[in-house]
Amino acid sequence: DALAARKVVLPYVVGIAISADFPQYTLLMWFGKRSKRAYFDYASATPLCAEAAQAMHEAERFVGNPGAIHAEGVAAMHSLNDSRETIAKHLGVKAREIVFTSGLTESNNLAILGHFRGLPVAQRQGAHVVTLSTEHKAVLAPVARLERDGVRASVLQPGPTGRIELARFEAALRPETRLASLLHVNNETGAIQPVEAIADGLSDPDVYFHVDAAQSFARLLPPLRHARIDLISISAHKIGGPQGVGALILKSGGISIQDRLVRGGGQERGARAGTENVAGILGFAAAAKVAATKLAEDAKRFLTLVESL
Repeated sequence: DALAARKVVLPYVVGIAISADFPQYTLLMWFGKRSKRAYFDYASATPLCAEAAQAMHEAERFVGNPGAIHAEGVAAMHSLNDSRETIAKHLGVKAREIVFTSGLTESNNLAILGHFRGLPVAQRQGAHVVTLSTEHKAVLAPVARLERDGVRASVLQPGPTGRIELARFEAALRPETRLASLLHVNNETGAIQPVEAIADGLSDPDVYFHVDAAQSFARLLPPLRHARIDLISISAHKIGGPQGVGALILKSGGISIQDRLVRGGGQERGARAGTENVAGILGFAAAAKVAATKLAEDAKRFLTLVESL
């Protein structure tokens, strides 16, 4: 009867909730107690790996502020420095070149806005930035902000494969170009941009190259070690680390953050004020260490899965 039918159907109701980015929608599905769910949205966020969870649990012993000069604070700072060393090792950069942030969005904003807003008004008005239309909003939004401040932007459309043609990218560069920003691996399409080839072609030292490595850090490391890449944004929760932790790599001798977005103390070499998230950063470093050691193993496993499809 109708009542019996409702008892069967209702546990499997599919509901639609309007997200904050109206008119986009989030599909919420309830499958009942007996159903099993498989999580595949690793491009958005990965489950916290056991090593990261353990590192964060052990961080409870660091009770001091890492900016304090007493023993507890010094111990916390040492743990942060160890984490910098771990992450720096995988990217082939110096530990002092790593600025910890609250995540990739902050890292991208710091890289893009932090430099341009520190330029003299006359230079800012004539400056130029190059990026792609398929970038994450964390890049497109600050670029749009720069345009309102007088910076000119070339937002290029990639080809049918999602990749930008090298010749088209190079043609967009101008004498007044001060920054190029690219998402290394697209989180929706999987398209991999030729960041190495682009870096090879950047002969003008005044053009700084920023790479959003959200999806490629600890997975596709060799291109990120290119000496001509000046800034790299990375995030913990894409590689098995906790949410709310990221970093911006500022290569020595390259770009400098001339205008801090978050003002206050002198943490992170003055680039980002605020007490560091010690537990989150330790979890980030632990996840990076695990992810890097599993690269070859994962590559072999993924290749097997692709060939079986």
